[in-house]
Amino acid sequence: MLNAVDRMLCDAGEDVAQTEHAMKIRSAKDDDLVGIKSLLATCELPTEDVTTGLLPGFLVAVDEGAAIVGSVCLEPLGADALLRSLSVALHLRATGLGKSLRLAIEREARASNYGSLWLLTTSTPQFFENHGYSAVKRTDVPDEVRETAQFMRLCPSTAVCMRKHFACAITLRAIERDERLAR
Repeated sequence: MLNAVDRMLCDAGEDVAQTEHAMKIRSAKDDDLVGIKSLLATCELPTEDVTTGLLPGFLVAVDEGAAIVGSVCLEPLGADALLRSLSVALHLRATGLGKSLRLAIEREARASNYGSLWLLTTSTPQFFENHGYSAVKRTDVPDEVRETAQFMRLCPSTAVCMRKHFACAITLRAIERDERLAR
């Protein structure tokens, strides 16, 4: 299944997205797993549950030498999704690559009609707050999020839980629900 970035680029006749810093953002491939896990470990992010099963949700940024220098993942949670594993190689921080990855995964989430994106962060709540995410008390998190490995055991209890609503997706889901009920 093509993700939103691939669909957008196929429409434009291209293979991958190009950032302003000569980085290409593309869907992860099976042989990217080791590179993704290595980058996440370098960035001190959880790798324990990063398996081939999560690869369809990953986007990666690759440099001119095809090395993975950024990653981000959508983990489906029913009507919502978990934004996870947003990482940028240390030498490329503050270059806009993190923003490009965030925008690409948000496009994917919208194209998939997710109502909200959820995330846990210990180090970058301001980055996400600046882009429309709001902190949510851990006690107010839906079961689908609370039951993820990220929430239950991989991220510390001090991690800030955040959410971003996508109004269009919520509206579309409400219309679909109403249509089903009317039948």
